[in-house]
Amino acid sequence: MLQQLRIRHLAVVEDLSIRFEPGLNLLTGETGAGKSIIVESLNLLLGGKGSVDRIRAGKDSASVEAEFLLSDPQRERLESSGLAVSSDPDHMVFASRWFDTGGKSRAVLNGQAVTLSRLRQVVGALITLHSQNSHQSLLLPGIYRDLLDRFAGHGRQLDEIRNLYKKIRSLDKELSRLRGDPESLQARRDLLEFQVSEIRAAGPRLGEEDDLRRQREILRNAARILQACEGVDRNLDSEDGVVAHLHRLIADLEILASADPRFPEYRDRGRDLLFLLQELTREISSFRDSSDWRPDRLSELDDRLSRLHSLKSRYGGDLQAVLEFLGTAESEIEKLRDVEKTARDMEKARAVHTERFQNLAAGVSRTRREAAHRLESQLSRDLQKLAFPRGARVQILVGEKPLSGSPVKAAGEPVEFDAGGWDRVQFRIAANPGEPPRDLARIASGGELSRILLAIQCLCGVEQAPGSSLVFDEVDAGIGAEVAVVVGERLRNLGKAHQIICVTHWPQIAAGGDCHYLVRKMVSGGRTRVEVDRLSGEKRKREIARMLGGKVAPATSLRHAAELLETLSPQSGAR
Repeated sequence: MLQQLRIRHLAVVEDLSIRFEPGLNLLTGETGAGKSIIVESLNLLLGGKGSVDRIRAGKDSASVEAEFLLSDPQRERLESSGLAVSSDPDHMVFASRWFDTGGKSRAVLNGQAVTLSRLRQVVGALITLHSQNSHQSLLLPGIYRDLLDRFAGHGRQLDEIRNLYKKIRSLDKELSRLRGDPESLQARRDLLEFQVSEIRAAGPRLGEEDDLRRQREILRNAARILQACEGVDRNLDSEDGVVAHLHRLIADLEILASADPRFPEYRDRGRDLLFLLQELTREISSFRDSSDWRPDRLSELDDRLSRLHSLKSRYGGDLQAVLEFLGTAESEIEKLRDVEKTARDMEKARAVHTERFQNLAAGVSRTRREAAHRLESQLSRDLQKLAFPRGARVQILVGEKPLSGSPVKAAGEPVEFDAGGWDRVQFRIAANPGEPPRDLARIASGGELSRILLAIQCLCGVEQAPGSSLVFDEVDAGIGAEVAVVVGERLRNLGKAHQIICVTHWPQIAAGGDCHYLVRKMVSGGRTRVEVDRLSGEKRKREIARMLGGKVAPATSLRHAAELLETLSPQSGAR
């Protein structure tokens, strides 16, 4: 969910912050008030071009910053897509875009500089923008199939198809390598054998470094340690040492123990102490005799640690990684020693995976075609309610693309395939009776396209995780009041599962929002700037009245505005 948007020095914006809420957020205002700048700022975060002439006059740079609160599904989606960003304890993503008059540009995610492509991918997974020429995700060909799959309820089957596809492609890559340039294979084998030989010769052991460092620390303090050993021996085992005194003490305690029951316990404790000191004497002797006190031993330890460090730097960050590399390299050498046998085994595995992939893809393809017919009918009916002429219809094409030599076959013919099967899906529309269906991407009107995509999303869901943000601009272009009520209802329903941000000129839509923001231009100190106010109560009613044409009949417009808010506002309980 987009929590906050900050825009600085873009067009006539000086410094503007907007805090959005869950549900349906509506932006209204006079024509030219600056609503399009808010949409433009979001488009910049989605990789849109930052034009120098859009920087506010008198300023050197412009920037856009956004704060997103991630839902669990969104976090999982980013991770599974390889788009995970640096962790934040509050599950936030902070995205920003900056550019200056000199043509320099910077993109940042959670405080780390990233490429513009990376920013586009991450923000694009969190927000979908629908405006003129900015339907950046739903116009990608693969998205049509994703939408149809959501409508059809494909889930588990597609997961297995994706896993099989990865296995097939991995085996293809390995087979290509095995049967590639023989000289390259021999060079690879020579390199692996050298690496294995080097690791084997070094003979690293887990935990060895800690033992070596301990020995090194002892040798660095050898004089002091040996002196301590001698001191212990002298104090314990000399004629006047502790052990001799303890023997005499125990003898005296034996006499007292035979005379009085209070003393046997002290005699026994004396014996235990004698045993402990004798054991200490043996341990000191063992420690001194088992340690290598040679002067050149310290140099040997340093050399060994340096050798282990060299192995770690080349084959992994620690000895565990080095030993894992050793096992992997030895396994690969075995494969390279018998390339043909390895290749045959891989071909058998690929054939098994391909047959399973083909069977699953055929089943998914059948259900896609069935779902396409149902979705065509439902979307065609919905178009009538969204200001399309009677007779406008949607056509969904599901087909495959032939590919000679492909291991996957549809109806006996080799076809292209990918992680979703072999189907290519197109959404087409005949917006006017008598006109042939055309691809959605070729529809000229941004308003028409926004309403079509609104209908598709309501029926299919969106390709993003629940809780994502959807931005609509021009969704109400070219419609009347009756259709505006229908559009508003669809937006409110969509807002139950997603955050919706919508620019609208219709009071019938604005009155149904969970949050209502007024965008307006102000002049201060001879400079124009854009301000955004969150409306409630009387101020919201007056804005709805203005949208109804309040300057002509203010009293009537206010009454009508109050009726709309009473009927459509979520706070009224009408939802």
